[in-house]
Amino acid sequence: PVADLLAQRFAVAMKRLGLDRREGFGLDCSRFAVPGAQMALF
Repeated sequence: PVADLLAQRFAVAMKRLGLDRREGFGLDCSRFAVPGAQMALF
């Protein structure tokens, strides 16, 4: 019952904020960069 209430509230909030659209958001891949040499630290 509590999970159903949370799911319902989440759905209402998503709709109220306009986040329920299926097309998603555009992702600008030109902003990504190749990782540096810091991975060698691990």
